[in-house]
Amino acid sequence: KTFQMDLESTKLQLEDEIEAKTELQKVLIKIQEEARLSRDRYEKELEGKNEEIEDQRRKFNARITEVQEQLTEVLAKASNLEKIKQRLQGEVEKLADEADKQRKRADEAVRRNKQLEKEVDEARQRLSIISAELESALQANRNYQSELVKVKSLNEQLTEQIDIITRDKRRLQ
Repeated sequence: KTFQMDLESTKLQLEDEIEAKTELQKVLIKIQEEARLSRDRYEKELEGKNEEIEDQRRKFNARITEVQEQLTEVLAKASNLEKIKQRLQGEVEKLADEADKQRKRADEAVRRNKQLEKEVDEARQRLSIISAELESALQANRNYQSELVKVKSLNEQLTEQIDIITRDKRRLQ
């Protein structure tokens, strides 16, 4: 009987164990199913994220290409501007040289102008002296003319007197 009780007790224990095992298997299946569903859901989310990431990567690549094109354009413009700058610097240097030449010519013209002004002033002074001498000579000439008129008048008077004397002398002779 004890054996049978032990057997019965072991049998009950075995049934409990089998029932517990069955319950555990059900729980395990349920957990595995939940895990599979979670994994599927995460894989779908991951797939969506991967698509998002791939889309972002494409956008970034497109933007990188666009920026590279813009950079190429900017570098080309910078190169052209550098060429223009160098050309303009050359022109500025030529203009500066020309300005120096023109300044030297202007300085020379100013120097010549001052020299001419000095010569004109000297000529004016000489003209003033000559004008004074001319005026003096003209005054002397007028005086001589006046004197000549007097002398001519006196000469006429004397000639008349001589004529009168000569006539008188002829009459007397």
